[in-house]
Amino acid sequence: MIHATFLFFNHQKSLFANSYAYDEKSVVVNSYAYDEKSLFANSNAYDEKSLFANSYAYDEKSLAANSYAYDEKSLAANSYAYDEKSLVANSYAYDEKSVLANSYAYDEKSLFANSHAYDEKSLVANSYAYDEKSLFANSHAYYEKSLFANSHAYDEKSLFANSYAYDEKSVVVNSYAYDE
Repeated sequence: MIHATFLFFNHQKSLFANSYAYDEKSVVVNSYAYDEKSLFANSNAYDEKSLFANSYAYDEKSLAANSYAYDEKSLAANSYAYDEKSLVANSYAYDEKSVLANSYAYDEKSLFANSHAYDEKSLVANSYAYDEKSLFANSHAYYEKSLFANSHAYDEKSLFANSYAYDEKSVVVNSYAYDE
């Protein structure tokens, strides 16, 4: 009985001792998958920060380099409507002057040609009353002299011719009573 008890305890120690190395390995083997997960889980936040921090300068350059062509197109496309408005707004004063300067000679001719018929009628209609008075007032002295000068010879003849018959009769009539 004692021998059996001794063997039992000895066997227990032996099992413990023999299984120690196995258990150590077992713990390592069994915990490996856990530790992998644990390391990954625990280091995830750190690694995220580390990757971000270490790759920041590189990523900045990479993003700038890779997006250059895209950004160029994007800027051109997005700024098109703005640029159109900007060009119109900024060139307005210049265009006004340019249009005026370039079209001056053309407009002068165009205005004259297109308004000629209208202006002729307008001038005649608007100046009629004024011109009537002006012509009469300004030409009065001239016309008086002209009428008198031009009609003098005619009037002399006319007066003489027209009054001849009257005068003949008048002389006869007037002298009749005298003669009587």
